[in-house]
Amino acid sequence: MRIGMIRSGVALAALITTAGGRVAGDEAAFSRKARLEFRVVATGSKGATHPIGSFGEQLEEGGSTTANMQVSVDTPADASPCQSSVTGSVSPPAAPAGPLPLWQTEATLRRAEMDDIQVDYVWRRRSPAGDVTHRGSARLSEDGHALLDFVPAFEASSGCWDNVALELSASIPEDSAFKDRRIAYDLWEAEGVESSVSIADADGFAFIVNGKSDGHSRLDAGTQIMGGILPALLHPNPRRAAVVGLGTGSTAGWLAAVPSIERVDVVEIEPSIVHVAEMCTAVNHGVLANRKAVVVFGDGRELLLSRGATY
Repeated sequence: MRIGMIRSGVALAALITTAGGRVAGDEAAFSRKARLEFRVVATGSKGATHPIGSFGEQLEEGGSTTANMQVSVDTPADASPCQSSVTGSVSPPAAPAGPLPLWQTEATLRRAEMDDIQVDYVWRRRSPAGDVTHRGSARLSEDGHALLDFVPAFEASSGCWDNVALELSASIPEDSAFKDRRIAYDLWEAEGVESSVSIADADGFAFIVNGKSDGHSRLDAGTQIMGGILPALLHPNPRRAAVVGLGTGSTAGWLAAVPSIERVDVVEIEPSIVHVAEMCTAVNHGVLANRKAVVVFGDGRELLLSRGATY
């Protein structure tokens, strides 16, 4: 490997391969699931909201869940706070037990994205005052909730609560494999000339530039390797190539391993990235020890304008 600086000049680039980087872990098998939860909350005389009970289930997209939620209040004989509860059952009860509502609910998960959880729902409120049914759709963000129904409850709760309400909430469960990759441990860091750079052990080496993961030695290997190999395969006799961005070194290293390649110019704006490639030697064909690879520190556009060579 040789290292140099960009000099002025004009050049025409016929073949440029760019090291592709994506957030480390974005190739994880991310299951489309969400946890849907029906909650019963009560509102006191001063407007304070108190959770009473909830029933929830983790679903895949297209999955449905049902719940039968009977609200009850145990009025204390002493001055202690009212004891409220929600009881649930698998089979729908024949009738509500007491003056407070029995909510029979059903929800179907239509879409599960971090900030776009779409749910179709239907609820039926059964009470001595009569039955009410409502069907609708909700679009929720992560840990968001929607008010579905509420009823006055002062008399039915013997003065404990002004209202009781039914809410629907949703959250995205964390995939255990994705979580293992995302919880990383910093192995090295440096304040470079252009950027702050660090390396994290996250099921392989991920390099982070200015707080953002720009590539992963294993999870991004397909993109990084084929980004260089495919142009070489399409060219009848590739001899010289340029790679903008050193990163893990996989693009440049595998490209330099092509038998007909004589030279690979690698332009990298941040010198500290060289240490990233050093740590990723096992997956980059030892690019820093390959005499075909020449690392130049500077801007990629300037390389194309200043080098008197074609690629």
